[in-house]
Amino acid sequence: MFVRIKKVGNNSYVQIVESRREGKTVRQHVIATLGKTVELIESGRLDSMARSLLKHTKAVQVVDAHRDG
Repeated sequence: MFVRIKKVGNNSYVQIVESRREGKTVRQHVIATLGKTVELIESGRLDSMARSLLKHTKAVQVVDAHRDG
């Protein structure tokens, strides 16, 4: 899974997408559209979602542990 920015007309949207193999081709399937990119950034929700995901990664856990002593 990955995050992509999908442009539609004058707007762009943040989507969670996964790639699936169908025969010899790989197709992308949208899992969720999180909202308009500008609105998510301005409200701080995009940063909040990113922090929420990152706290579960080993690299961030090591940095946090080092910071906490």
